[in-house]
Amino acid sequence: MSSDRSDVEAGAARGRGSSAAALGRGLAALRIFVGLIAFSNGLAKLFSFREIEIGPYFGTLVDRPEARGILEGEAARNELPLLPSIVNDVVLPSYDVMQWLVTFTELGT
Repeated sequence: MSSDRSDVEAGAARGRGSSAAALGRGLAALRIFVGLIAFSNGLAKLFSFREIEIGPYFGTLVDRPEARGILEGEAARNELPLLPSIVNDVVLPSYDVMQWLVTFTELGT
């Protein structure tokens, strides 16, 4: 009887272990994917290109001027408190420095 119980407990532990391993692999894949996207956008900002083509895949990246346009547009139409004032009063006036901070942050991700 006790060996039956230990077999069941061992099976349950193996099931949890494989679930945890699968979750770990899935989260690692997600982290790698997000890192590649951030890194490629950082390269696009650094070398001023927007389009990328790898085999059948074609994509558009965000360069520095487009990032500024996205900031301006989102700050103008977003109703979050403080966002328009932070973007319009802090980020955009110092965008000549901020654009490089964003670029190197994306490259370091």
